[in-house]
Amino acid sequence: MHPALAPVGIHDLEPVGAARVDADAVLVSDDPFLETMKAWDLLLAVPGLGRVKLDKWFRRNDISPSKTIGGLSPRQRGRLVVLLRSYRATSNTYRRRREEAVVRFERLDEEVAA
Repeated sequence: MHPALAPVGIHDLEPVGAARVDADAVLVSDDPFLETMKAWDLLLAVPGLGRVKLDKWFRRNDISPSKTIGGLSPRQRGRLVVLLRSYRATSNTYRRRREEAVVRFERLDEEVAA
C-alpha cells in the first residue's frame, strides 16, 4: 500500500488534494490496493485539474474515464505520468492551489489536535 494512503480509505483522496502524496507516484505504484481506484477520480483530486482538462487528456490518449489504475496499459499510465509531471512543473494554478490546500489541511490538523 502506498504509505501516504495507508491510514485512509481508498475513496478518501484528501492526501492527493492536500499534496501529501503525488498522483504520479500513485499511478506508478504496483500496489494491488490501488488497482481498483478509478484513474479519473485520482487525477480529479489533483489541485488545479478539472473535468475539462482531464477530459482532453483522456480523449487524446484514448483512455476511458471509467478505467481503473490497474486497467491502464503501460503506455496509458506512462503518458498520464508525463502529463502530470509537466503540468506540475508549469502550472501556477497547481502551485497556488497546492499551497492553499496545505494551509487548509494544516489548520484542520491543528483543530483536530486541539
